[in-house]
Amino acid sequence: VQAFQVDGHPAFCLDFDYTSGRILTGSWDKQVKIWDSETGACLGTFTGHTGMVKVVRLHWPRRRALSGSCDGTLKLWDLGAESSCIRSLNGHQDEVWCTDVDWSRNTALSGSADFTLRIWNLTTGDCLATLRGHTNGVSAVSLQAREGRALSSSWDRTVRLWDLQTQECLVLLVHGSAVTTMSVDWEHGKALCGSPQAMKLWDFNRQTCEHNLPGHLCDSVEVSGSSTPVSAGHNECVTSLVMNSPDYFYPEADE
Repeated sequence: VQAFQVDGHPAFCLDFDYTSGRILTGSWDKQVKIWDSETGACLGTFTGHTGMVKVVRLHWPRRRALSGSCDGTLKLWDLGAESSCIRSLNGHQDEVWCTDVDWSRNTALSGSADFTLRIWNLTTGDCLATLRGHTNGVSAVSLQAREGRALSSSWDRTVRLWDLQTQECLVLLVHGSAVTTMSVDWEHGKALCGSPQAMKLWDFNRQTCEHNLPGHLCDSVEVSGSSTPVSAGHNECVTSLVMNSPDYFYPEADE
């Protein structure tokens, strides 16, 4: 594991492109930064959010990034020569907590403290649909745009499978405690969900809980292609983990 200092930029979230070695971070300081993981050099700083940045997504081949903030907006960034905000996505009535992107279809899914999910056209900035049903903030989302499906987890103690065409909830999984994080393996129909009390591995097609690991304070999880649960911990609570290769992962902790 390689570490480097990000002085003056208390990072809350990150995304990592393994091929290029680029790391994108979002911070309490309301900024988004791009880093070279080999040298630790900051390659760019992006400003415009008026609240802390809660989530970032990076697509280095296109030099694009998406960030979500406590200011209730998402921002699409040009990481190339322009180094500018392409557009803001407005519509959420509270903090944006999570997002997932299908860059090939220029489609994004966001989850918010306003209890809703929104589907966005990144080319136009239009909100295509709003998904309602959760009764508390949406903590994590996963998008399968090709099949027109999405999965969301929430502090309302549930996980929901959505049909993006009809905007209907197809499956409701009751986790038992507030779900703070989620990782999805669409190929195998698995969702690994973390909460202050336990990690659970769900088969959301069969609507069954396959594994229950109690007593696990967990704010970050990852599931591999074999559906084997993986979690990470530090001396304090882990708030972010990105794994793009079997050999490298980048944890972020409140230490």
